[in-house]
Amino acid sequence: MGMMISTKDYRAYRDTYVALNSRILDTALPHDLFVEAGRRLGLLREGIFVFKDEEQPNVVADFALHELTSNGVSPIEAFRAKNDDAEGVEKEILEGLSSASTSLFRIETISPSEDILVLSDLLNDKQGIRLMDIAFSRSAVRGLVMFTRLVAFKHVFMTSGFSFIFPPEMQRMLLRKYRRHFASGWPADDPAERFVFFFKENELYGQDVFFA
Repeated sequence: MGMMISTKDYRAYRDTYVALNSRILDTALPHDLFVEAGRRLGLLREGIFVFKDEEQPNVVADFALHELTSNGVSPIEAFRAKNDDAEGVEKEILEGLSSASTSLFRIETISPSEDILVLSDLLNDKQGIRLMDIAFSRSAVRGLVMFTRLVAFKHVFMTSGFSFIFPPEMQRMLLRKYRRHFASGWPADDPAERFVFFFKENELYGQDVFFA
């Protein structure tokens, strides 16, 4: 598994990520793509954004940055191409963002002393995924189900900044609805449609959560 990452190192890495993400939003996300993301997620009313909480703008931004494209290129890919001279932690983060993907996960074990949650990927049948998150590792409970985007750094992962959290008893229903929905002709491997599906389920059944 490699060396443990200290809380101090994680905070420094996370701070760099937040600052870099702000730069990407400011310089690489076209306004029309952000609007398109809002439309796809059903958050536009007569051309005006209607957000239910302060987290929804972040969700729209994440969706637009990673899943939508302009001329076949996502904003993340466009920013990385223009900053191919990035070094150190920023280079690591850009590499992690370029390969980041969403899925539905279940929390199997929690280690607050390490700020680690061990997840299973329910859509890809993978186990032993180590998520580092200080606040969530202290408030989460085993069995919670979460849809999120994992960004690799070192030998663990962090979230890209959003997560949809569902109670344990929702797991079977979510998987059943997901398989039924995509079996009817939707491409299950389309990450944009996957995101939209779980966003709408979160609107119905999601729980509030605090990450850091």
